[in-house]
Amino acid sequence: MQKVVISRCFDGFKISKECAEYMAALGDTQAQAELDVWHERKFVIDSLRESGVIPEGHDEYIVDEAKRCVDLGYAEPHFWGTGHPSGIHYADSGYKRDGEALVKAVEALGERASPSKLKIVEIPDGVEFHVNGFDGYEYVAENYRTWR
Repeated sequence: MQKVVISRCFDGFKISKECAEYMAALGDTQAQAELDVWHERKFVIDSLRESGVIPEGHDEYIVDEAKRCVDLGYAEPHFWGTGHPSGIHYADSGYKRDGEALVKAVEALGERASPSKLKIVEIPDGVEFHVNGFDGYEYVAENYRTWR
């Protein structure tokens, strides 16, 4: 059986920073890329908070976010957990739902793997599948069959 991670709550699929760190430690480059951008965002926020100066060479979005975080008193930036450093999630993109690192992280961390409710669904080996859903509640589907 192959394991697939899905979201079972309104909030939709996302992983926690702790889950991304676990995955990165297993060699997942997508999780590492998302963490790298989060650390850059945190660096800009910390610089602005400590010195009042924004270091040069950062994306305008990161600078705007840093200003908002400092104005609102946030200790650190939000971790998106979508598999996209910008936080934007497009259909059929993001973390590979049957990726070895993701499955291992969700198994090891349980509820700490996500602010959403994630579930591991087992489907037969070799099944070509896609993840579909409505309002964040997802399921794994193959032509003419679904697993929830």
